[in-house]
Amino acid sequence: MRSLTLASAFKKQGHEALFLSREHKGNMNSYVSKFFDLEILPGSVQEKLKEEEKDDYSKWLGVELETEIRQVKEILLKNGCDLLVIDHYALNESFQKEVEASKTLVIDDIFESNYDCDYLLNQNLNAHQELYRGKLSRAQTKLMMGLDYALLRPEFSLLRPQSYKKIQKLSRVLAFFGGSDVTGESLKLTHAFLKLNPGFSLTILLSKEHPDYLKIERLSLENHQLKLIERAPEMASFLQGFDFCFGASGSTCWERATLGIPSALIVSAQNQKPIMEALLQKKAALFVGDGRKTDENQWVEFLEKNLELDVINKIGQNSYQLCDGLGCQRVVSEVMNA
Repeated sequence: MRSLTLASAFKKQGHEALFLSREHKGNMNSYVSKFFDLEILPGSVQEKLKEEEKDDYSKWLGVELETEIRQVKEILLKNGCDLLVIDHYALNESFQKEVEASKTLVIDDIFESNYDCDYLLNQNLNAHQELYRGKLSRAQTKLMMGLDYALLRPEFSLLRPQSYKKIQKLSRVLAFFGGSDVTGESLKLTHAFLKLNPGFSLTILLSKEHPDYLKIERLSLENHQLKLIERAPEMASFLQGFDFCFGASGSTCWERATLGIPSALIVSAQNQKPIMEALLQKKAALFVGDGRKTDENQWVEFLEKNLELDVINKIGQNSYQLCDGLGCQRVVSEVMNA
């Protein structure tokens, strides 16, 4: 979603955007094509990756890196490119050196590679320039670090002034663990919620394609406090309707922080651990556990012991101070005015 947000911001400035994608299982190609030109590259990942493969980013490509380089170079030669945005952990320094554009912007979270680009963007709370010392091929690479550059849609900053509120009673709670919910937290939380009946309503936001969707749908028909929805077209205004959120430690953290909505989070991937650690250090979130290890009982224990109003209000206040929602405008401005 962050690449879509950035592309939308450039489009408002009169630029055109072309997305390159593959037909991986669970892809968003049909959604992207509603707003931007899209070219589908041959090759994809259709089978679920084994646990030991999930942190091997080369497995995410669906083709060999040499094939990726060749296919992308052909498209750029045909179309031309003023700014190439790379938002994929497997497209490392080798790719960046081989695939040339007038300017290149790399979006990163993991600090694990070397980089050959004009702009390097890491929008996370824990990002700072020292993490990239010795990893840049170009001395003149512009670093855009931290939440001042968080790629959020403009409605978040627009709604921010009237969003933050002190919670008097926990009434409406949202659970959204990312578009894919890879660790199945929605269903684990649903079972825990129904077992405890904790006194608030719970809305689950989950793709209809998720294997647990129908199970949760059946359970929601039996309890009026449990609601299941497939999509939220205007996420900022949608989030404003909730007192508290359960989620993953990804980029949606910064959406909630901009609006001052307190959260309890799980870690669903290795690259989310530094984000979670930084939020805990700032006392800006609660931690449920590693989603690859959580179960229904752990969720029951969390719901029983960790939802005191004083704590929730404090983490909401702390998170509201982290991010103003204007990062995308700053990125576009720095690129266009360079």
